[in-house]
Amino acid sequence: MSSHNPYSDPTYTLNPSTPPIQPSGSFDSQWTILGIVFIILAVLGLFFGAAGTVGNAIQFANGQNAPPPNMDENGKKGYYVGLYGSYAIMAVSTIVQPLIIWAGVNMLRRKGRLMILVGSIAACVPGVSSCCILAIPFGIWSLVLLTYPESKRLIP
Repeated sequence: MSSHNPYSDPTYTLNPSTPPIQPSGSFDSQWTILGIVFIILAVLGLFFGAAGTVGNAIQFANGQNAPPPNMDENGKKGYYVGLYGSYAIMAVSTIVQPLIIWAGVNMLRRKGRLMILVGSIAACVPGVSSCCILAIPFGIWSLVLLTYPESKRLIP
C-alpha cells in the first residue's frame, strides 16, 4: 500500500531547459494584428471626430445650439456645460487619434515601446477613443502583451 497523499501540495522542480509559459499565438503575429486594428479604429475615430466637429461648427454657426425656451436659468447653465463639454471631448478625441495611429504603426514596425504604451492607454480611455467599445479590449490586449519578456526583446 502506498503512502502517497493525493491532496498534498505537489513538489515542483525548476528546470531551466523547460521554456517559460508563452501566451497563445506568435508574438509577431499578435503585434501585427494589434497594429492593423489600432490603425483602423483610430482612422475611423478620426473620421467620426472630424465629421462631428464640422457638424457641431455648422450647428453653432446657424445658432442651432440654443437651449429650449422654457428652461430655467440652472437648466440653461447645465445645457451649455454639456454642449461645450461635448465639443471639447470631440476635439480632444480628434487630436488623440493620430497618436493611436502612430502607436499602431509602431506595433507594425516593432519599434517605440513607449509610444505603444501611450497609444494603448489612450485607446482604453472611453472619452478619448472614439471607437471605445472596440478599442478598449485591444488596448488591454496590447498592454498585457507589453508585460511579457518576449515583447521586450521584440520591441525595443
